[in-house]
Amino acid sequence: MAGFSEKFRRLSLAIVVVTMLITGALVVNLIYNPPTFNTDLDAFVPDSEANSAHERIHQNFPNESRPLFVNVEPDDNGNILEMENIQTMLQHYLEVAEFVRIIG
Repeated sequence: MAGFSEKFRRLSLAIVVVTMLITGALVVNLIYNPPTFNTDLDAFVPDSEANSAHERIHQNFPNESRPLFVNVEPDDNGNILEMENIQTMLQHYLEVAEFVRIIG
């Protein structure tokens, strides 16, 4: 190891210069060709029926930054999360999906 110290001392200036040149080249590349980031979550969503429906909706409505809240209340003031009510909502959903499938 002691033999390497003399070689390192002689090459230290060259090591510093080469390191500065590489760092400078990387900085120039970063300035003239900055990295791009895609933060659009839709790019990461797999293709599905829900994604297709989302695309069809966006043909008629622009992107909206405000959330849309849907208030679902039963007519009899019961608990909407009871299994019977959830099954009723599922049945309604299936009826609407069948209707949409029929009309295209």
